[in-house]
Amino acid sequence: MTARRVTANSFSFVFLLSILTLAAPVPVSAQLSKIDEASAELAAKLKARKPRPQLVSVTDFSPADPAILPQAHYLALYLSGSLWLRGKDFLKVDHVDVDKTGIESSPLTSQDMAHLAGKLEGDFLVTGSVEKTQNVYTLKLSVLHLPDASPFDSQIIELKTSEFLESFSAPIQSPNKPGINGLGMPTCKDMRVPSFGRDVLALGIHGVLTMKALVSAQGTVQQIQPTRMLGFPSDEDVYKLVKTWKCEPVHDQSGHLVEIVVPVEITIGGSSGAGTGVSAISRKPNP
Repeated sequence: MTARRVTANSFSFVFLLSILTLAAPVPVSAQLSKIDEASAELAAKLKARKPRPQLVSVTDFSPADPAILPQAHYLALYLSGSLWLRGKDFLKVDHVDVDKTGIESSPLTSQDMAHLAGKLEGDFLVTGSVEKTQNVYTLKLSVLHLPDASPFDSQIIELKTSEFLESFSAPIQSPNKPGINGLGMPTCKDMRVPSFGRDVLALGIHGVLTMKALVSAQGTVQQIQPTRMLGFPSDEDVYKLVKTWKCEPVHDQSGHLVEIVVPVEITIGGSSGAGTGVSAISRKPNP
């Protein structure tokens, strides 16, 4: 997997932030670090093979319950990024959207895996399933050698639920949006953004994250629903910091303060310059 870059459509009303090279490292959540541990173990096994593999495909995980499909997609995306970071000196990793493969069964059968193996290029395929019981996500990973789909490795990873993971499948219910019924955009003066170490950005980790944010009538960010992530630890760090933003709420046509759902678009990395750029909203300077 080369540098991950995501382009995004522009919005009429959008928080648009460009996060460039700053000073502090990106923290990894205790739960997602378990995926990092599993990917490090797999990368070591792949590196030890002769000849050394060059391409690994990671498909979306198959959810036991359709309600956790967004989490299944994100966890596969995160695993692909984590595996690439730990095998970047010898390995290319591709994330494959299983919806585009024509396979509809869930969980994947052995026939499905063989079908995938026959369609994908590369040396290995990582696939698997996800189920949620109470407060735990259980990932069952299967690593297959291509093109014959013979078993190479398997792992089971248990992750406790977190606010970040649950946010993927928690829709925001408010109908209020900028531009509807005369509603404007909140004015924000406290929009902290993450700091990313030079070593992280030097790896070529850059792209656009998008999410929906519910700004309350008191100006706090009450809820976030991620809509596009990169699959790196920076995702959750951005999520947590956006939750701390403070805004001046909007008024409806009657003059009442109301909650409002706004799109947020954050760019990690950049070609030049430094600092944070803001477009299409009013940003008040900190006192």
